[in-house]
Amino acid sequence: MRGLPIYWKFLTHQGSSNLTEQQAVMRPVFKLLKKYKIVLIADREFHSIFRSHWLKKYQKYNVYFALRRKKSTMIKRGQKYCNISELKVNIGETKLFLNQKITKIKRVGMYNLLIYEKQRYRHKSVSEKWYILSNLSTAGKVKKVYSQRMGIEAMFKDYKTGGYNLESSKANEKRLNNLILLIAISYTINSLAGEKIKNKRIQEYISRTNEKRRKYRRHSNFYLGLSGINWIVNDNFMWELVGDLMMLNPHKT
Repeated sequence: MRGLPIYWKFLTHQGSSNLTEQQAVMRPVFKLLKKYKIVLIADREFHSIFRSHWLKKYQKYNVYFALRRKKSTMIKRGQKYCNISELKVNIGETKLFLNQKITKIKRVGMYNLLIYEKQRYRHKSVSEKWYILSNLSTAGKVKKVYSQRMGIEAMFKDYKTGGYNLESSKANEKRLNNLILLIAISYTINSLAGEKIKNKRIQEYISRTNEKRRKYRRHSNFYLGLSGINWIVNDNFMWELVGDLMMLNPHKT
């Protein structure tokens, strides 16, 4: 799964974006997709409780969120506060705490908090836990939508070393913006083309065969769409080459 680019802004500083800058990106997207149900997924850079409080105002417009929190976030349990990391879950277990007071800041409302500790991967222990703040009401939905965030990271890799080598462009802001626009169009076209190839069940002619203990093929929709034309050209060339070789000894064909 890959994320597709819709809207972006350039920052005038290094480091993480702040609430004002993030709102400037989210508002146009909410307006553009107002006819659809929207679920905002973000990592710990979006940890501010004020951001979550602001997003709750959009829930009446079918805007939901699943935002990852730092393990040091405070939660009210009974009459006392504790770190969310003190809430225990077993490996592979998912727990959803409904209507919780998150942080000691007043007047920011109540939220649902999902805690999930990843299962062992290939018999290796995985200690990472997810702490997800959300206004979705079921554990399954929160876990499912947040797991799709990894498609954003995959898209970033495709923009960089995985496909377009954007970081090597060394362009100024105006040219970089134009370049990103072209890449966004190309990336969307290639991803949709790759999805079409998979739906036709002909990806085995483009991507490498299944490896041992791999459930899915290695290559993404983007790779299939980007490289599919090369395989078509090579296939046509090889058939022409085979025909020419056969004509060298026509009596043996």
